Amino acid sequence: MKHRGFAATAVIDFLHSGDGSGLARLIAVAWLITAALACAEPPRCESGLCPSGTTCNSTTGLCEEVHGGLDPAQVGVLGSIASVSVPGLHAAFAGWSPARQSLVVFEHGIGWKVTFVAGPSASSGEGPAGESSAMAVDAVGTLHVAYTRQSDATLWHAVAKDGLWQRVRVDVAPAGAVGSNVALAVSPVGPVIAWQAAGGGVHLSRLSAAGQWTDEVVPAPSATAAGGLPALQLGDSLDMTVTPSGVVIATYDRVEGDLVLAARAGAGWSVSRLAGTNAVTGADTGDVGLPCALARGLGGELVVAYRDRTRNRVMIARSKSGVVEHEVVATGDYVVEGTGQVRRHLIGTALDVAVLPNGRVTVAYQDASRLRVVAAVEKPGGGYYRWDVPGGDEPQAWPTIASQIDGTARLGFVALAADRSPPSGRFASWMLQQEVAP
Repeated sequence: MKHRGFAATAVIDFLHSGDGSGLARLIAVAWLITAALACAEPPRCESGLCPSGTTCNSTTGLCEEVHGGLDPAQVGVLGSIASVSVPGLHAAFAGWSPARQSLVVFEHGIGWKVTFVAGPSASSGEGPAGESSAMAVDAVGTLHVAYTRQSDATLWHAVAKDGLWQRVRVDVAPAGAVGSNVALAVSPVGPVIAWQAAGGGVHLSRLSAAGQWTDEVVPAPSATAAGGLPALQLGDSLDMTVTPSGVVIATYDRVEGDLVLAARAGAGWSVSRLAGTNAVTGADTGDVGLPCALARGLGGELVVAYRDRTRNRVMIARSKSGVVEHEVVATGDYVVEGTGQVRRHLIGTALDVAVLPNGRVTVAYQDASRLRVVAAVEKPGGGYYRWDVPGGDEPQAWPTIASQIDGTARLGFVALAADRSPPSGRFASWMLQQEVAP
């Protein structure tokens, strides 16, 4: 301000003087104004201190939005992909980019938009972040992302506002305490995050209307009718949804090899072993639930998709008239033509589930033996249509589903590529149309 005032005073004094021609005075005025502007530089940004989604331009000194024009195929991704449907028949996907050491979001509306939420590509100078993530959308269509940072085992929440991602660390999850898996939902009050503890177990963290995070531990299931309480170590697979009465979490107990369902309503928990242990006798019925995925239909029905590792099957569990029924979506066993020999494809090592607006279930699962993603849609009379997701000769992995209100569903997956370094693939998607699933 001192230099700017000096220059303005000099211009006024010169204009009131009687020296020089009119042209000389104009030239002098222009020179003095230029000098004044040069002396009065606006505050310049600093590397690493720009908001997420922007970077510091050292030439202009401004925080500028970056990466909005990237093609999704340009960003290598690896591992599980999170997805969510967005109002307006849009969809969003989130995943980890090993080459960029960053969490990337792909938004599909009119074309694709690529942004980075965390890591060096989101903010210059930031370390790796976003190795695992989950997505949700609130009542007004705003995107939320929960993610982990492995370097210090911390948990983070990000929300998209005005084209930028606003991030905050979830302080009730102590540094060093957060494991590999996270799930996210948005209740009428605010975001709710389920997260795996580093030593096993699942926590539920909520953001209150006052802006404070609270945390509680998901308790063990009730004892079986035969007595006894099996050992428990939850969280190796994790998904969550919000219901009018509270939240529901689907997870896996690695000790007993069971699928566990936990519902939080009011002030209490209801936790049970949905599969893997007989609820009456306590007998072991197989290793099931790794992985698992949870969906809620428009009518409020809950559906859990899970892998039955013991029998090499993809299954769903849902309540009909108050009774939980388990249905086979697909089995990996097949008969070799001409020999009658039974062989196996390893299926369900990654999966996701959605409920279409007509109430029919859609499951996307991985056939690890063929490295293909398979889409399965429930038939009107029972059973499932199944077909390979198109994608050329590239190996496919880590499917996810974003179901749309018009009855379509966008399947996202990773198309693995041998020529990428570090090893990764490109994000790819395929639209499941109504006419494809009669």
